[in-house]
Amino acid sequence: LEVERGDNGVRAELSLEPGTRIVLGVGYADLRKGIDRFVAAALSICSSHDDIAFVWIGSPASETTHWFQPEIDASGLGNRIQILNPRKLARYYAAANVFYLASREDPFPSVVLEALASGLPIVGHEGTGGCDDLIRKHGVLVSQNDPMAVTDAILQAIAGLAPRAVELRKREIIEQIGSPVNDAAL
Repeated sequence: LEVERGDNGVRAELSLEPGTRIVLGVGYADLRKGIDRFVAAALSICSSHDDIAFVWIGSPASETTHWFQPEIDASGLGNRIQILNPRKLARYYAAANVFYLASREDPFPSVVLEALASGLPIVGHEGTGGCDDLIRKHGVLVSQNDPMAVTDAILQAIAGLAPRAVELRKREIIEQIGSPVNDAAL
């Protein structure tokens, strides 16, 4: 990737403290992509961990905005649960600590390749698409029906972000397919 792992000004841009750990989601923010799962995990984790933020990059579906935004606003955690309009992604992948693939259905999500090429561990749901083996190898798959397993897996992935594992993920993906990050806005 053209952007080295590191903050690259992302936390300041998002008004986050310098040491804040970021859980990243990317895609059209609708129910198929699991925006409700992402927000539920964010509310659960951010309410008890003030050093973690959840950032989703992608246009929200109109039918979901009326649901998740009032819930985020009511929680008082809007500074650490952010749904952002599309933008160039490489800096966000480089600054994140974990990628959460919240999708219910996604045949072969390119965001998984992008996250792995950035060295990120992935947390996803079993049986939702064509990346289960890849995610299992470089992250954690949890049951689609167990929200507590998701929060536990995200917290474990954040705690276990080892530099050697980061480099192994990046190297394997880049060797197999090249650099998949398309830095165009979604």
